[in-house]
Amino acid sequence: MEKQEIKSLKQMIVNWKDSYIKLAEDNGNENMYLLDDFLEEIELYLPNYMCRLVDIEYITVEEFIEFRKFLNDEIDDLKRALGI
Repeated sequence: MEKQEIKSLKQMIVNWKDSYIKLAEDNGNENMYLLDDFLEEIELYLPNYMCRLVDIEYITVEEFIEFRKFLNDEIDDLKRALGI
C-alpha cells in the first residue's frame, strides 16, 4: 500500500504539471521554458526530501525507485502535452 506522503507528493507533481500545461501555447518549442521550469522545481524540492525519507527508512529504496519512475512518466507526459 502506498504511503500517504508519497500520494501527496504525486498529487503535488500532477498539480505542477497541470499548471504548466495550462500555460502552454500552441507553438511547440516556444514552450521549452515550461518544461525547464517544471524540471527545475522537481530538482529544487524533491531530491533531498526523497533521500531523507529513504535515510529515515520511511520509504524503501524500491519505493524511491517507483517514485522516480512516476516522475519520469510525468515529465514525458508534460513533454507530449507541450509538443516537445
